[in-house]
Amino acid sequence: MYVNSLEDSHLPVMDALYIGGGFPELFARGLEANWQLRSEIKNAIDDGLPVYAECAGLLYLSERLTWDGQVSEMVKALPAEVSFSSRPEGHGYVVANVVTPNPFFSVGERLCGHEFNYAKLEMAGDLSTAYELARGHGLGAGHDAIVYKNVLASFMHLHAAGVPGWARAFVDCARSGSKLLRVGTV
Repeated sequence: MYVNSLEDSHLPVMDALYIGGGFPELFARGLEANWQLRSEIKNAIDDGLPVYAECAGLLYLSERLTWDGQVSEMVKALPAEVSFSSRPEGHGYVVANVVTPNPFFSVGERLCGHEFNYAKLEMAGDLSTAYELARGHGLGAGHDAIVYKNVLASFMHLHAAGVPGWARAFVDCARSGSKLLRVGTV
């Protein structure tokens, strides 16, 4: 099922949500204008909906983003604000070690992917992160992947062939209907 965050005003009934990459800063006004969908996504997250968000998905789940002097409200599920640099913040291959329990990956698992973003997050409060980076920038200071309720949101775009258990973990989490904290190796 596909949800268009610019046009769909309601979140359909679903067991999990994947929010992929893109350029929310270019569509910020339209995303902000769709307050009803943003509100329904936040409420679904508060009610425990499993969400996997990559890069633009992470930005969309934040409180607000500022780009080119324009401030736009986002979903407000994650207590973080986004700003943009004139140069890439993260660019290249990423290797991450899962170090914190989260809904989708086992502690000890090694993940491969890439990042290319100009965004920076300023996080409010003490948010848990799931990844220690062996390579890459992520959120900075060698970490990536915010864990909040049933949400895992990171700058890293996974290489699906390099993480063959990802799809199974996503489906398992959707089926469970509750927080799935998998600890140990796959």
